[in-house]
Amino acid sequence: MKMSSITRIPERETTKEILTRLKSQEKAQPATRDIPYLNVNHDARPKEASTIPEYNIENILRQINALEKKMQEDTRNYLNLFYDLRKLEDKFSKAVEFIKVNNIHVKDNIAKEIGTREGIISRRAKVRV
Repeated sequence: MKMSSITRIPERETTKEILTRLKSQEKAQPATRDIPYLNVNHDARPKEASTIPEYNIENILRQINALEKKMQEDTRNYLNLFYDLRKLEDKFSKAVEFIKVNNIHVKDNIAKEIGTREGIISRRAKVRV
């Protein structure tokens, strides 16, 4: 085999050259806040104020819904998930009792969710007894 028939591999760029090239490309890209149709101002949307107990109940309700969904999908860990669900329901009941005792007002949609969840918990408690 002749040496002249072998093609030569071109030399690669050094790491420093690659980084400087990428850095110069990065500067050339336009900023997103210059685009007129993009609403970057997040403060323009009105936020509803919620109390800390109300926020806690919302989080517990989300966790309960996620656990129930997992229980339907994953039957291998059903008993472990069921135990976790019971613990969350106890936590939920204590949070609802705190709201009722301290007479804290909650939003209507959360009050409806609280009512439905309390109904489900009380039905399960009747079945267990």
